[in-house]
Amino acid sequence: MSSPFSFLSLPTHPPKPRNVGLFIPGDSGLPLRLQKDFLEENHDLVDYVKFTGHGRLLSRHPRNWFERKIAHYSKYRIGAFPGGIAFEVALLQGRTKEFFHTLKELGFMGVEISEDVIPPMPAAARRDTIGEATTAGLTVFTEVGRKFPEEPLNLETLVQLIRADLDSGAFRVTIERSEIVALRDSNPQLLVDTANAAGFENLIFESHLPGPELMVWLIQTLGPEVNLMGHMEYCGVAHDCRLGMHRSVGYSFLTRKAGKIQPHKQEESL
Repeated sequence: MSSPFSFLSLPTHPPKPRNVGLFIPGDSGLPLRLQKDFLEENHDLVDYVKFTGHGRLLSRHPRNWFERKIAHYSKYRIGAFPGGIAFEVALLQGRTKEFFHTLKELGFMGVEISEDVIPPMPAAARRDTIGEATTAGLTVFTEVGRKFPEEPLNLETLVQLIRADLDSGAFRVTIERSEIVALRDSNPQLLVDTANAAGFENLIFESHLPGPELMVWLIQTLGPEVNLMGHMEYCGVAHDCRLGMHRSVGYSFLTRKAGKIQPHKQEESL
């Protein structure tokens, strides 16, 4: 979209469709009119959307609610998928086939496969479940890590889990927020090493916290092209931080780059 200030130069963010610098907000039941207003203003900043509010998602909303919301996201080339807790309910109840079929019928483009609060599946069962979802016509996002970890994951285990999901057909792999927080506080370099080993573009980093602090930390630590999953209201903050144009990153475009574009150089971490 054009700006009346186009005579001023700023760092750029890759346009849609993009492979890095993704932002995936959670929709926990946003009313349709608010959804339309939000997308009119921010559709270019959002790549996919995850439906959360899991209890309401599975029990409260009628079919046409899903169809209308998903259709409006699709209008802006934003694919929708439900969060992994809904999948975990279906898995525990032995209804994954019906669950995947219903998602496709409703218009969801994908599904998140996780096991962050239930007993982990055997590796073969997880691989087969990813295959079952892709066969149903869904794009698979997986999540690794636990919501209530007893200790941080080590590099070998984390990379092994990620590669296994990608080899099984997962489109992207999300690292659970609780694992990120634990590593931020104990061994942040492990996240950098994981991204380098597993492929930066393959990963999504969950950053849902009451404020944008974790999201900002991820941008500063992993760079402006990090793929983020976060709160809907912070999509604009994420964009400005990526450009070095937000207080949270110290207005680094001005303070570190003197407000000037350096052509042919990859953007540095902020």
